[in-house]
Amino acid sequence: MASLSDNPVSVITSDTTIATATYNAPSTVIDFSKTANGLITINFQFATAPTADKTLDVYLLPSLEAAANFDVYSAGRNIYLGSVRVEAVTTVQQLSIPLDPSRCCSPYGKLVVLNNATGQTVTIHWMKISLRKVR
Repeated sequence: MASLSDNPVSVITSDTTIATATYNAPSTVIDFSKTANGLITINFQFATAPTADKTLDVYLLPSLEAAANFDVYSAGRNIYLGSVRVEAVTTVQQLSIPLDPSRCCSPYGKLVVLNNATGQTVTIHWMKISLRKVR
């Protein structure tokens, strides 16, 4: 009988700054094979209050191989996984995005965070994805 197991992956592990209307350089390869569902959690902060309700958007750069041939980020044209809406504050914010497994259609991928017109530079303190997989 199949069972589920949790597989957390740290995607961003140290402070990463992203200017408004730009994105981070992805590096961590994530194994999406046998994913049933999951959660992306982002811990971030602005030095100057951003425009309220603007978003940090997360995209998937898929690949059929574990180490090569990932899609190139193209200004919101990649596989959209979801967004977090930011508050107009300078304190640490931590928000999550439920992962729709139908969007994780490749066995491997990297995540990109787009700072979508918040008006300020954001510092991502950390970002994790927790995948629930079928064993």
